[in-house]
This record gives sequence, structure tokens and C-alpha cells, in this order.
Amino acid sequence: MPHDFPQRLKELRRNRGLSQKQLAALCRLSQSAISNYENGTRVLAREILSLARALDVSPQWLAEGRGPKDPPSYYPPLTEPTHLHAGHWPFKTLRPEAFSTLTESEQAIVEETLKGLLEALKNNKQK
Repeated sequence: MPHDFPQRLKELRRNRGLSQKQLAALCRLSQSAISNYENGTRVLAREILSLARALDVSPQWLAEGRGPKDPPSYYPPLTEPTHLHAGHWPFKTLRPEAFSTLTESEQAIVEETLKGLLEALKNNKQK
């Protein structure tokens, strides 16, 4: 891996199959903020935590290239399942950005609605 933050960020984002816009949505940042981090014109700040969580790496490793790369075990779960960050989106006509740009409460509504629909379909199959 490269030794400076902009290069680590760009390489991780690409390895995760994310565009700058997708990563920005996951972190609740603008696409231009991600671009500025990657080209070195924006100084690293508090966003390191959300960037590290979205990319599933240790904040210290992302920021400084030191320490373990794996995220700490005490990290709270992301609001989106980890597999969404790896480029595995199960829907053909719905883009991941449509979900990741929703507020946390809106995402909870979508999740509960989908869970109810899946349960109803499962119960219907059993009849």
C-alpha cells in the first residue's frame, strides 16, 4: 500500500469498488471532499473515522499508515451492511446511492418494510 493518506484512500476506495460519489454518500460528505482528500488539497480531519468505517479499516492505519490495518473490534456496526461496500448490491433497478443517501430513520423504514415483505413472501410460499 502507498505510504501517504491520499494514495491509501484512493486505492482502498477503488479496491472496494466505490466511486468517489458512493464513498461520499456513505460518509455523508460531498464528492468534492473525497476528491480533495485524494488529491491532497484537503487536510485530514474528523472525517477519518467515517472514512475508515466505510472502508472497513483502522482509522490510524488509514490516516498514518501505521498499526494494524483491520478495524478495531469495538467499532459499532455501520447503518448499511458491510457487503454493500464490497460492491455486492442485490437490486438491479435500485442504485446503492438511493439507499445510502437516506437518513438513518429513513433507512430503518426501508429495512423494516423489506423485512415485512420478505416474511410475507416466505409465508406465502409455505401455504
